[in-house]
Amino acid sequence: ATPVLFDVPTAPHAIFSVRPDPHSEAIYPALLKAHQKNKAVLAHASQTHAVPYLQLPKGRMKLEYFVDHAHINEQGAQVKANFLAGALEAPLNRIAAHQN
Repeated sequence: ATPVLFDVPTAPHAIFSVRPDPHSEAIYPALLKAHQKNKAVLAHASQTHAVPYLQLPKGRMKLEYFVDHAHINEQGAQVKANFLAGALEAPLNRIAAHQN
């Protein structure tokens, strides 16, 4: 098995204008800080252990793909799946070719 690190998407603050949630909005700064720290940990682990770290390009996850500040809907899951499939296709093909 070959590990791959992947960061989960987080909605921008604008999500609360579309999907109001006073409790989540109140803790959003802390959630955002935790997300940023998580990204730093993943980047460090990627470099330290030579493990790929995949990140969705900015703007790929549209606001309407979020059901709240941290969870995506089916369209968002499809965007994430398509990105991962594309990013993993070449490495998986190399592994398969090496095994044959």
